[in-house]
Amino acid sequence: MSFESPAEVLSCVARYGLSEHPLVRGLSRLSKRRAALWLLVSNAFELQQHYRGVRGAPQDLAARQPTAGTLAARRLSRLRHLFAEALQGYEFSPDRLEATAARCAATSAAKALAKTLAEFLETEETSSVGFSLDAILREGPEVEAMRLSELDAAGPHGLPSTVRGAFGMHQRLWSALDRLEALSLAEQELA
Repeated sequence: MSFESPAEVLSCVARYGLSEHPLVRGLSRLSKRRAALWLLVSNAFELQQHYRGVRGAPQDLAARQPTAGTLAARRLSRLRHLFAEALQGYEFSPDRLEATAARCAATSAAKALAKTLAEFLETEETSSVGFSLDAILREGPEVEAMRLSELDAAGPHGLPSTVRGAFGMHQRLWSALDRLEALSLAEQELA
């Protein structure tokens, strides 16, 4: 695959959105598996907040977290930050173009996934976890254009970094969804 610009790289990554992952496509089945659904919403919310620089979970979401006293709850807590950890792996990259491309891919993925979740969850659920469509789309085209211009300024020599950052970020987020799906399947077998 050959790319001529950072915009082409990011467009290609966006075509394979996280909403195409089997876990997300099967949201209707996931609604019966509360722990996996909670982790998916929690991870998406945290990623959405991370790229905006906001910390903390909404009160209602925090209240629904499984209790910390159980072995299952400890297992779940390790999976709670998968998306943010994927992004943090790039935040400290010495290659700033790779980090910027990863941030662009994460922003796009977070918006699309949050929108999918907002459409799936009922209205009272979306307000309690902070998924209003206005909030999802708040980081507008100006920020995206600024990041893209940073990538464009590097010229053709910056394309390998852009590819590594964007595709690498997508791969890490997809792998995180794989881990959540494995939990969901295990939860289904126990039911």
